[in-house]
Amino acid sequence: MKHVHEFLEIDGNVGALREPFIHLSYQTVAQFMHKFQFYTTFQAEKWAEAGIRWSPRNHLKYGVVRPAGVFFRQYFLWQGFRNGFVGFFAAVMSAVYEFVAYAKLADTVESSRQG
Repeated sequence: MKHVHEFLEIDGNVGALREPFIHLSYQTVAQFMHKFQFYTTFQAEKWAEAGIRWSPRNHLKYGVVRPAGVFFRQYFLWQGFRNGFVGFFAAVMSAVYEFVAYAKLADTVESSRQG
C-alpha cells in the first residue's frame, strides 16, 4: 500500500540550494485537520500491516514515548520555539499525530478481524 509520496523522484539535474527551502504543507487549519485524519489512518494501517498490536508495552512506546520524543525533537532540537505559537502548535500536533495514529490502530485491527 502506497498512498503518499514517500520518496522524492527527480527527473533532471540535481543541485544545491543557496537558501533554505521552506515547505508549507498547509494554508489553513482546516487543510491541516483534513490531512491529519488521512495520515493518521494511513499510519495506523501501516503499523497494522507491520504486525504492531495493542499491548501494554506498545501503549507506553506509541502512546507516550514516541509522542514526547516527536515534540522534543520538533520544538527544541529543530528550534520550533523560534516560530512562536505556530512552532508550538506544530510540535504539539505532531505529537498528537503519533498518539491518534496509535489509537486508530485499534480500529484498524478490529475492522480487519471483522473483515
